Amino acid sequence: MIRINLFPFRAARIKENIRRQITYYFGSVIIILLAITYFYMNFSKQINSLSHVVVAPPYLYIDRYFYKIFP
Repeated sequence: MIRINLFPFRAARIKENIRRQITYYFGSVIIILLAITYFYMNFSKQINSLSHVVVAPPYLYIDRYFYKIFP
């Protein structure tokens, strides 16, 4: 009976699977970092655009109300 040594084939397949898993891991990490960077830049741009809007203090509304009642 002839015995076929499949160990080199299995070892190569295991190495390829490890390589594939490492590639998937680093690819997903890069995609997640790009998404986080995109959302950070987008939100910071929105915050900067809102910081230029001048919001009137609440007492101005009360003063306007009293000026209408007591001119």
